[in-house]
Amino acid sequence: MNETIKLTQREAEYLKEIYNLSTEGIVLVGPAELSKRFSVARPTAFQVLKKLESCGCLKRYKSKGYSLTEDGKHLAKQIVRNHRIFETYLVRILNISLDEACRITKPLELFLDTRLVDKLCAILGHPDRCPHGEPIPPGRYCPGRRGE
Repeated sequence: MNETIKLTQREAEYLKEIYNLSTEGIVLVGPAELSKRFSVARPTAFQVLKKLESCGCLKRYKSKGYSLTEDGKHLAKQIVRNHRIFETYLVRILNISLDEACRITKPLELFLDTRLVDKLCAILGHPDRCPHGEPIPPGRYCPGRRGE
């Protein structure tokens, strides 16, 4: 994970949501859309977007919205990968329920070391989907998959 960008859990949630929307083909996102998705006031969503822009994760297109920068996309993919690999490990290896595994993983996803996640991925046989059925972004050592 990019060690120079420090995010709060809330900022990471926004970044992951913007990343997920981008994988669905929605490239530009504004505060109105995110305020609905997170059930917050529009100014609250705008403040988080501004913070993500100031740390280089987003680029603003005046009157159109925000999109991920390359750094933002890389960071979002790593956070998503951390979450989905660790969650998969907890469910498959430790037999923790999916809901509990998700709850445990959420506060840790920002702090998991990439090398640890890569090793867990290898132990799991390089899964391409998490227990929720969502795609897991590939790591650099995943065979047959292009990772970062």
